[in-house]
Amino acid sequence: MSELDVLQLTQLITQIPGAVFQLLRRPDGEWAVVYVSRGIQVLFGVDAAQVGDDGRGLINRIDPHDRRLVREAVDAASASLKPLICEFRVARATDEVAAIRCHAIPERAPEGGVLWSGVLTDISDLKAVETALQENEERLRLALKAANQGLYDLNVATGEARVNDEYALMLGYDPHSFHETNAAWIARLHPDDHETTARAYREYVEGRTADYQVEFRQRTRDGKWKWILSLGCILERDEEGRPLRMLGTHTDISERKRREQALAESEERLALATRHNGIGIWDLDLRTRRMVWDESMYALYHVSKDAFSGTEAAWRATLHPDDLARADHEVREAIAKGTPLETEFRVCWPSGEIRYIRAVAKIFHGADGTPQRMLGTNIDITERKQLEIALRHQAHTDHLTGVGSRGFFMEQAELEINRAARYGNALSIFMLDIDHFKQINDTYGHRAGDRVLIALADCCRATLREVDVIGRIGGEEFAVLLPNAPEQEAADVGERLRATIAGTAVALDDTTIVRITVSIGITTVQAGESDVDRVLKRADDALYEAKHLGRNRVCVGRPAPMARADEATAPR
Repeated sequence: MSELDVLQLTQLITQIPGAVFQLLRRPDGEWAVVYVSRGIQVLFGVDAAQVGDDGRGLINRIDPHDRRLVREAVDAASASLKPLICEFRVARATDEVAAIRCHAIPERAPEGGVLWSGVLTDISDLKAVETALQENEERLRLALKAANQGLYDLNVATGEARVNDEYALMLGYDPHSFHETNAAWIARLHPDDHETTARAYREYVEGRTADYQVEFRQRTRDGKWKWILSLGCILERDEEGRPLRMLGTHTDISERKRREQALAESEERLALATRHNGIGIWDLDLRTRRMVWDESMYALYHVSKDAFSGTEAAWRATLHPDDLARADHEVREAIAKGTPLETEFRVCWPSGEIRYIRAVAKIFHGADGTPQRMLGTNIDITERKQLEIALRHQAHTDHLTGVGSRGFFMEQAELEINRAARYGNALSIFMLDIDHFKQINDTYGHRAGDRVLIALADCCRATLREVDVIGRIGGEEFAVLLPNAPEQEAADVGERLRATIAGTAVALDDTTIVRITVSIGITTVQAGESDVDRVLKRADDALYEAKHLGRNRVCVGRPAPMARADEATAPR
């Protein structure tokens, strides 16, 4: 090889990321440096010219914890003369620790020993990414474990599924030996739930429903049935739109189902009880307005016979103040029309405890047709009411932030917009979105993202009025209804809310604090306007305009177009 060729080869080697080397491992096990490129200075923190021919200077920089593993890998490759790929850490002269990957080829040296030729590459950034990914996966695992939620990752084409431990434990199986497939899942499915689950999946895949959400029963390992709520989304599709991969969660809702069943049975008992004369019977003389109670009535109202005077006024005094006018009106209306009475109201016990009562009664008339008596029954429905309230709250509330759910907000939006159209009241709507929320999730993890969402909801509650309706529309997007708020007032409120959020520090943990901003789109319902979707789209367009103009701002959307078509796709 000519001197020019050597020069060109040397220049080429200097362009290779990392360092090129040749090391000779003598028969006595000692290392000699044959050649090392200048890239060694970046990797090991030593000048190539200072390395010399003694390889111990390089070997000794390998982290002591990795040195034994490297030696074992070298010994094995030396014996087989197969290429070597290994990773290890080195301590640089600057006290930095770098992750290095070594690719080397061994060959027998004429003078004995093994000559190693290879390349060293700095993979510190790659290792940092791998570590961050592992940490995020661990946080997700811990979050799912804490929430007792099963996670499944289904290969739709093969039917094979990867699941977490909670998924298997939920069904009574050992996570280490449990193997999930779509066929096994179907085999465990309750016969009565096959059609329901198939329809839910089909409607989701065909785009007729936005989310895959279905409840079904699965047979556990011990042969019992457990109710499961499955939420899922398709992550990958083929070129023809067929699902390839689906990710989702399983939640044990058996206890909720038991409560619902208890509610149904309670209602059935109620129907039976109202037909039986032994439960809370009362008799009102419509001429004297005096009441006669049986023993059960005193227990229902938690009063003694001596404390109850028997007058209609004494009964009204036990009613909850918020229910008094309505219940009294329904009783008087039933008497006036001669129709059966069916109503529910709350009563206040002397102890302060509030109970729910269902009353059913019939009017009896005299020979002249005038109402004479009102005979009826009372039954305590407190347990049923509390369950109804809990279920209603669960359906109407976003479980993470405590604000209204998407479904609840859309119901309220339709009601308020129709009310504004009917009575001419002012009504404004916010759409707000956290700026760069994805970066928070990517940098700090989804648990940190949850803290940010909770903090935003708290800011909204603290800044807005009690009559304003806050809803989480999805992800980091929220919406607000402001009844009786014209455009300028709504804009002022929006700016105040934006500034409050921007000035709020969110503690992610004991050492990490972040600040967030939001973009807000505002619109005001026009006179006579009743199209909910059009109004919400106008607010959403204003939100996109705020994003396009740089985020952390408030934009007002009016019926006239606000942005060009290409601006409507600005990143959020």
